Amino acid sequence: MEIIEATARNGGRPVRTRDLCERFGIKQNLLAHDINALAALNLVDRGHGWVAARIADQQAPFHGTEFSTRQSRGHEAKRAIACYIAGQLRQASDVVLDAGSTALAIAEQLARDEHPLDVYTSNVAALLRLGGAPAVTCRLIGGDYNPQQAATVGSDAAAAIEGRTFSAGVITPRSLMLIPPGIALADQLPSGAAARAALSQVAKAQEMETAEAGERSLFLSLYSAENAQRELKAVMIKNSIRLFIAADHSKLFAAGEPFFTIIIPPPPAPARRAEDVQHGATLRRARLAPVRSRGPVRVRRILNQEPSGSDTGMPRVWSDIDADASVDVRDPASAVLVTSTDENDEVPTELLRQLMAVVPGEGSEALMELARSSIVVVKRNGEPATIELP
Repeated sequence: MEIIEATARNGGRPVRTRDLCERFGIKQNLLAHDINALAALNLVDRGHGWVAARIADQQAPFHGTEFSTRQSRGHEAKRAIACYIAGQLRQASDVVLDAGSTALAIAEQLARDEHPLDVYTSNVAALLRLGGAPAVTCRLIGGDYNPQQAATVGSDAAAAIEGRTFSAGVITPRSLMLIPPGIALADQLPSGAAARAALSQVAKAQEMETAEAGERSLFLSLYSAENAQRELKAVMIKNSIRLFIAADHSKLFAAGEPFFTIIIPPPPAPARRAEDVQHGATLRRARLAPVRSRGPVRVRRILNQEPSGSDTGMPRVWSDIDADASVDVRDPASAVLVTSTDENDEVPTELLRQLMAVVPGEGSEALMELARSSIVVVKRNGEPATIELP
């Protein structure tokens, strides 16, 4: 506390560590230990031979961190994505928001909105921004605090929300990629066995072969460089009824380790849907939740039943799936990738390249329609762009 007070009284100017050593009557190495501890808590700035007070505002605690570095990039793209997602969240009652600079941009948009909303987040910067928003109730997800990521992380954070369902969730992966079915289902990938098991259930429900269901589905692989955040992000995905994946165009080229695969199968055939409604079936929203076990992770399909409200609903009954990685099967309307246009305000070339790799010549029209319903490219003015393959 005396070190903090000494730097604060110096009017923001650096204080020489040699002067502090003389004042406290201690050696340089002992003072360095205390200064390093204060710097790790983001309470002071330090350099070679000096220490200075950190300005006490909402963003200063993150100065010099990895989070602050990411925050300085791609302002326009993040703002466009944030405006679009914030508009979609007006239909939600509660939302779970992960860490990252794009998530902070979304929080800033929510803070300006008058729509009442409960926000659960691991993002400390978002918590500070939403704390003064009159219409928003913000709750920090407990866990270990990581200063570099400005977020709570770890298994405790994941356990804090494991039993809760959110009407919407926002995930900001480090990078992502649309991958062809053959690669997504490959034996050498950790998610291959889980994806095949989940896809077989889709094929059974829609009365088709597993290979055919794979060819008609979109596979989205999410990548993350932060091991400490992966478990929490996985629970966020599985426990969100509607999922928004926010990633600007620079993240469309995968880098890092894949930690989650999202499968978006084609909607059920109208004839099948009408048949089920005729028998008085109700629409069921399905999601995946992890069940702890030794060895491979066991993934269980949980049903959340709601009255159908129209004749377009199809019941889906899923059995338990034994899997070795995190995989989620999402209805097209319940999972949306929101990305940005490139520097020329055009649909990113990398996105078109990936779509061309996953959309086959035969049946491409239906798969492209699925892609258009699941992928939104936002222009700088906030309007969605039309996705057309060359």
